[in-house]
Amino acid sequence: MQHRVVYLVATTAALMAAGIWVASCQSSTDPYDVGGSGDLDLTEVGNEFSTFVEIGGSDVVSEHIKDTTVIIQREGGIVTFRGRYHIDSVGIALLDSLLGLQALPRSLKQAAIEYYVRKAGATLDTTNRNDWVVTVEAKAKITSDGIAEFFSSKGDLSRPRALVKYSWNVGDQITFTDDDGIKITRRVIRKSTTDDYPIGFWLIKTIDVEQTAENNPFPNIIDRAVIHGNHKFGLVGVTLYTATGKEVHLTIFPPTL
Repeated sequence: MQHRVVYLVATTAALMAAGIWVASCQSSTDPYDVGGSGDLDLTEVGNEFSTFVEIGGSDVVSEHIKDTTVIIQREGGIVTFRGRYHIDSVGIALLDSLLGLQALPRSLKQAAIEYYVRKAGATLDTTNRNDWVVTVEAKAKITSDGIAEFFSSKGDLSRPRALVKYSWNVGDQITFTDDDGIKITRRVIRKSTTDDYPIGFWLIKTIDVEQTAENNPFPNIIDRAVIHGNHKFGLVGVTLYTATGKEVHLTIFPPTL
């Protein structure tokens, strides 16, 4: 049970981080980078982001997860975030049930713990059995033209990888191999022409980018992901599709909404 719990907490926090962390910049012709201006209200130091989790249409898990993600620095075109995530024992049991992970072998869960914690650059505190805590600090690039991450290059700021460019259209894509040898493809599958994406009580336009991975080290857990970006509010959601047929949706509420 302990390894199952640690895996769930680590995975949840890593997925939240992947959804949230995504500058004074010039126009970029690099397909993996983003140009544009980094002087955005969205990325001012002190801004806080929150998330809301739904699994298979159920939002009961969110009641048992507390998260804080705040911008602590913006310098030279790079934004630094600090995140802290808590989940209680009830939330852990709900995650296990809703995601259908009971049958996974212990060895697979342990390997997944180590992979996702490392991938997010996070630390995990399991001292309190009723309050598992994941903390992480990460850098990203957010501009008026799009969002780029450094997770896939292990924090190397000279090698950004675009999550979404607002100029992309349906069918546009990038493919690259990350530093773990995983071949990743990000492809635009939808782009709104009207305000049709729900976030809280609002509807906004989004560009939706599907991410798939060849040689996925844990194909029995995550199958693919869809990144939901908005030209004004940045990353507003991530939808994960699990190998067990579950759909996990993270809504990300920006401070400027």
